Amino acid sequence: MQTLEFGEMVRVAVADIKDFEYLNIIEIYESYRYYIQDYDHIYKYKNIRDRILGALGKILVFKSLENINTPLLKISKDAKGKPFFENVSNNLFLSISHAKDKVVVAVSTFELGIDIEYINKIDFRDIKNILPNDVAISILKNENWMKTFHVEWSKRESLYKCNNKLLSISTELSNKQYLYLCNKCYYFNEIFIDDQYSCSIVLDLTSDKENNFRAIEVNSLACI
Repeated sequence: MQTLEFGEMVRVAVADIKDFEYLNIIEIYESYRYYIQDYDHIYKYKNIRDRILGALGKILVFKSLENINTPLLKISKDAKGKPFFENVSNNLFLSISHAKDKVVVAVSTFELGIDIEYINKIDFRDIKNILPNDVAISILKNENWMKTFHVEWSKRESLYKCNNKLLSISTELSNKQYLYLCNKCYYFNEIFIDDQYSCSIVLDLTSDKENNFRAIEVNSLACI
């Protein structure tokens, strides 16, 4: 499990399910069962991979809390399925995403969203059905349009997870670090996992005027 840190306000953890045995993951997951509102939901998945992904995501959240010396907090879901910490006296948010073999989570004092996408082949004609027309045309002009599309989509998904903003906004995000939308300031950062994945995180910086126009550095930390 690799951890990354954004300044002092965001902790991101990344793991590959190929590095773990199923029974070991389930054993660790069960040790946290009292801190997960619907801990038994992973057992409803018939696919073992889906169980591991679901369990590992929660484990990464708790490992992130331990790394920042924060007591374990109970994880619940809102009506839209967005995870949150129960009974937190100060603002602390989380976001979880997985694709193929990778799981990423983020814990932050900012409202945030994180998304990872596996870069698979896609028909260029489908992009026009997925993205607003102007955005699709702009992306298809890019020599490496397939990679650009996945960056665009991961940024849109992370924005949606952050504040339920529509994926259909007619602004290209793949080339943006900041976005001002509905009187809010969002900061995007791409996280390099490996060449087969695209991962993006977005922070809602609106409440933090000091950081609104300051880039947040990404640093590699020791593995956990």
